[in-house]
Amino acid sequence: MYNALANGLVEALNKTLCNLLNKIVDKSKRDWNEQKLYWLERQIPSLRIVIHEGNTDEDNDKLCLQELEVLDEK
Repeated sequence: MYNALANGLVEALNKTLCNLLNKIVDKSKRDWNEQKLYWLERQIPSLRIVIHEGNTDEDNDKLCLQELEVLDEK
């Protein structure tokens, strides 16, 4: 499915990410994969983790079951 607004946003994000990665690689050609990218991964938490962070185990179980039920319906 083509959505002009969403696809434009994705292209812009991809361009931004590529530029960021190019800057990281250009500055440290040998160890780019050991330093900066790990920092970036730690700074950007997964939305799934953020949503589930304050929940109890029972709440997390219910949310996971709801997600599975939605997948089954598709």
